[in-house]
Amino acid sequence: MESLGYKSITFSSAEDFLQSGMIAKTTCLITDLQMPGLNGVELQEALKSQRNQTPVIVITAYPNETHRTRAL
Repeated sequence: MESLGYKSITFSSAEDFLQSGMIAKTTCLITDLQMPGLNGVELQEALKSQRNQTPVIVITAYPNETHRTRAL
């Protein structure tokens, strides 16, 4: 992302991101489906419950239709 001119910040967990104070400054979030603690879809749901409309890209090495449907 940085090679394309975007600033990126990494977090060790979804919970760290949610507690970071960076949510309002985030213009796009890329998250993995499988993470310790909250997974990528749960992170997306947490943001939605806060009425946050940041676009979320969910990636995974283990796709299945249930996760795909839930993320959409």
